[in-house]
Amino acid sequence: MNGEFTMRKICLLTIALLTITFVIHYSLILMHAAPTNPISAKYNNLSSTYTSTIFSQNWHLFAPDPINRNVHIYIQVTDDTSKDTNNHWIDMTRHFIKNNNDKVITPYNRTIRLIDGIFADTVGSNYTSDLITKYVNKNDEDDDPVVDMLTEHKKSSQEKGEYSLYRLASSYIRSFMSDKYISMKYLRVRLTVYETVPFSKRNDKNYERKIEYNKTFNWKEISEVSQMY
Repeated sequence: MNGEFTMRKICLLTIALLTITFVIHYSLILMHAAPTNPISAKYNNLSSTYTSTIFSQNWHLFAPDPINRNVHIYIQVTDDTSKDTNNHWIDMTRHFIKNNNDKVITPYNRTIRLIDGIFADTVGSNYTSDLITKYVNKNDEDDDPVVDMLTEHKKSSQEKGEYSLYRLASSYIRSFMSDKYISMKYLRVRLTVYETVPFSKRNDKNYERKIEYNKTFNWKEISEVSQMY
């Protein structure tokens, strides 16, 4: 009798633990993957830490709009930041695009998508949905807690994006550039976004793409990171 009672308690306890785990797990997943709202913004650090241990994803995976930008990362390396190196920029994005196009199965496809995600983080464009953005832009109150929360969330996204940007650039230097560059100490990054070529202009070789975003970041030390491939 006691054995049956103990077994029943174990079963009920197991069911309760599984239910609690299920609720917590999917609550964190929903807060991370759904469009940003005041609740997900408040618990963003918790949900991001939890989900990033396994995968990284957001609502924009399901966006119906086609790609409307081409993000390029340009880098410079030097041992002396006082030197004028403004004319010598290396387009590291072109390397990934070429290798992705040359191979059917390749990790470069993932890297190319990573570049676009880093850009979105850097400018803070993926920190919220269009609906929340409209709310923030139209709200004139000085002490709106929702606006304050989302502003802080956007700042966190931008810091994360810049950190990831320099980590990716440092890894590229150590993986694909010659010893001449690897031995250098400092790195600078430029993010440039070009519009996509309109379908009607696809055969026009003289068509010049508009630059929609262009920012040069400060010099930083090259990070000690692992090689990519």
